[in-house]
Amino acid sequence: MRRSLAIAWVALAVTSGAGDAQMFVELKGGALLGTPLVRDSIVQAFTIVPSIAPTVAVAAGTQLSDLHSLALSVRWARSDLVRREAGQTTAVLPLTVWSGSIALRRQVTQWATVEAEVGGIKYATGGMRDGTLFQDDAPLLPAVGVSARADRGIGSGWTLGIETHYDFHRFTTQALRAGGLTGHRSVHRVAATLVVRRTFGNTSQ
Repeated sequence: MRRSLAIAWVALAVTSGAGDAQMFVELKGGALLGTPLVRDSIVQAFTIVPSIAPTVAVAAGTQLSDLHSLALSVRWARSDLVRREAGQTTAVLPLTVWSGSIALRRQVTQWATVEAEVGGIKYATGGMRDGTLFQDDAPLLPAVGVSARADRGIGSGWTLGIETHYDFHRFTTQALRAGGLTGHRSVHRVAATLVVRRTFGNTSQ
């Protein structure tokens, strides 16, 4: 992911070299929900899944053309990792999830935008790993995603929007493999956020 982000920063620098380049920064806040990281059955079926997480993201980018733009973003989400078994929910540990991405956006209408992204997701447990599925590692995993947004200008280069986001990655850890759970589990995440955007340069669009 570091190599991809470096390439993207170079692309942003090149495309923003022209004096009339339109640059933007964004702040996003909302909620994120993901599917289980582990699903298995020993005596009875159980799942291990992050609970609904508050999420914050920051993005910066540049306009490539009238319809397309390139953006880099970093997203943070924090909640409890919980075990659900026999109708009961037990907290396992606090879990922070970082994600970084490079996105290509397309303006569909004057107020609607869609984007496709590629990047990575990093699980972080703050050192609380012993006896958990993260006891040997907190993996960095490749991910892909898509988003759709509705925007409304509020004047002087400011825009307010609502965004829905989906991403996908495959999950495993060394502890899971050592426990006999081979292969990767497909994890799907969805987020709904409010977006505040500030545009610099030519804001005629």
